[in-house]
Order: sequence, then structure tokens, then C-alpha cells
Amino acid sequence: VPRGCGGKPADVYLVMDTSRDVSQKEIDLQKRYFKELSSLFYLGQNTVRLGVVSSGSNSLTAIQLGSYKSPHDFQKAIDITPRVGGQRDHAKTLDYLRRTAFAPEVARQSVAHVVIFMTNGFSHNAMATRIEARLLKKAGVYVFTVNLGGRWDKSELTGMASNPASDFVFSSDDYNIIDPLIRLLRIHECDYQIHPPAAEPEAACSPKRKVDMVFAVDHLNIGAVKSKRILAFIDSLFSEFDRSDNLKTALLLNRPVSSLSNKLTDITETEQEMDSVAFPDFSAVLRRARKALTKGRQSVQKTAVVFMDSNVHITPAVFKEAKRNKFRKIDTYVVYIGDDYNKNDLKLISNGKDNIITVPSYGELEISKEDVLTSLCKGL
Repeated sequence: VPRGCGGKPADVYLVMDTSRDVSQKEIDLQKRYFKELSSLFYLGQNTVRLGVVSSGSNSLTAIQLGSYKSPHDFQKAIDITPRVGGQRDHAKTLDYLRRTAFAPEVARQSVAHVVIFMTNGFSHNAMATRIEARLLKKAGVYVFTVNLGGRWDKSELTGMASNPASDFVFSSDDYNIIDPLIRLLRIHECDYQIHPPAAEPEAACSPKRKVDMVFAVDHLNIGAVKSKRILAFIDSLFSEFDRSDNLKTALLLNRPVSSLSNKLTDITETEQEMDSVAFPDFSAVLRRARKALTKGRQSVQKTAVVFMDSNVHITPAVFKEAKRNKFRKIDTYVVYIGDDYNKNDLKLISNGKDNIITVPSYGELEISKEDVLTSLCKGL
């Protein structure tokens, strides 16, 4: 797919069918298709903003509109789109798009609104789906549908899509959807530039001195799904850092104190083995960060960026390790996700109020990127 250039501004949602009867192969197909398609758009706050909605028995905005300004970062974020599961309910998804995803406080009201919905149909309530599709289109939203291949409900996909079907109903087997999108948004394809090569975008964060920076995630307490979102966010931060020798980075996770042997044995021995298992709290993460930075370069700034949410319990041991880190002159930043925090506790863990970055929810993590970068990069 050629990289798009210019065109009308638009807010575009890519909708993935992640209900329970969609196979992993079909999930991967949708991700691959949308990653290719995203290269068509020129992303930016004043041009096209892309978002992703995961659809099943409920709907979830996996990527907020405008969270990413480069197709590369957007494509990496698509890979961690969560599966909603449950029984397919397209009516509920279409209602969600109309009431929530395109709400005035979320979507720009002066630009084109577009939905590209990948599914094979077979929603459990076809009549409700048609009604909600009609309401969404009446609200001025252009709806494209793309089948996943194999058996699909043509009448449902046609009923969901805008008219005429020849311009709005497509197959994942090809990329014929591109031409109608180009016409709709008046996208002008750029010529490939070979001489001279395109300049690399200037890094948003360029340390003027040597810095060792550790990113720490307590994945044992935060959980796998949310930790994956944090890791993807950290990866997107890396794309904004200058890659000179001034900056060295590391990623740290929590880890169990002991591991199980996985051997079949009698109950008594298994009970004894269970007694040796311990799940460390957040203090272990702070301690590991200190050890990693202590082993790093000498006479450089040492920075720890730790991610927390309500599942990370703050114990007296946490404050003790935080105090030790300050004694070792480690500049600690706390990125707290959620609104149920005690600011005084976070001040004690971090190096003061200026080193605390709060993000209201995981859904808003991506759009907090600029705030996080501003906090981390000042004074580097």
C-alpha cells in the first residue's frame, strides 16, 4: 500500500471483530490488513486521526483517536489489541461508535467520520444491527465493511455499510477498498523520494549528558494484559528518544523469589514446595532498579521510571527501598495509571511532585505520551 499524502482531515475507526468464535488466524489477518491500510493515511492532529475499536459482546476503544502520529507506532500498537470475546453483537458496537467513539468530546465535529469494520457478520441480532447501522450512517458516518474470507453474511455486511455496496463492501483478500477511500478523502499519493533521502524526524528527547535510565514494571501485580499495554507504551517512548551513546536504557520486571520444579511428586513434597513460593511486592522492583543502575556507568545521571496502578500495594518496605534509591542519587519518576492514588505516597516513592505523572486510565495511556516525555526529558 503506498503511503498517503494530504487529503481531507478525518477521524477514522478501524473495528476488529474479536468475539469468541473468531480464530486467532482471523485476528492476525485483521491486524495485518489494518496495519497495511494505515500506511495510506497521513496522520496528524490536523489531518487524519486513527483509532481502533475491539468488538465482541461489548466494545472497547483499544487505541484512542490521534494517539499515534506515525504509521509505524500505530501499527505496533495494533499488535496488542485486546480480544473482547463473548457473543458477537454488532448492534451494540455500532451504538458504541455513535454514542461514545464519535461523541463531540472525542471526535472532531468538523471533519469526515469513517468506520472500517472487519467481520464475517452473523451477529446474533440482525434486525438490531440494521437499525443501529442506519442511525450511525444518519449521523453522517461513512461505514465500510470488510469480510474475513470464507463463509460470511453478505446481507448483514451490506446492511451495515454505506451505499452503494460496490464502494463500501469489500473482501480481505485484496485491497480494493483503497480506491474508494482515496476518492472519499481526496487522498493524493506521494511520489517516492529517492534523492535526497527523507530526513529523519528530530528526536523529541535528546539528552545533553550521559544518562542511564531504567523502566520498571511490576507485572506480577499489575497483570499480563495491562503490563503488555505498558510495554507497548514504553516502546513508543523509545521512538522519541535520541539513539546516541548518551542514553542507555533497561527494562525490568518483577520476578518470583523461587520457581517450582514442575516434577510430579507426592502431596507432601508439593506442599513443601508451595511453602517456598513467594510473590514479591513493589519493593523488589525498586531494589532491582537500584541494582541495575548501580552496575551501570559511573558518574552519569541515573533515572528510574516506575509504572504503578491500584494493584500495586504500597508497603513499608516500598518506602524503605525508595529512600535507599534517593540516597544513591537515583532520580525516580512514578507513572501512575488510575485516579485512586495517594499523592503523598507517590511523593515518597518518587523524587517529589514534579516526578509524578498521573494517567486517568489505561485507555488514555497513549495520549499521555507527550506529558510523560516532557517530564522525563526536562533537564537531561
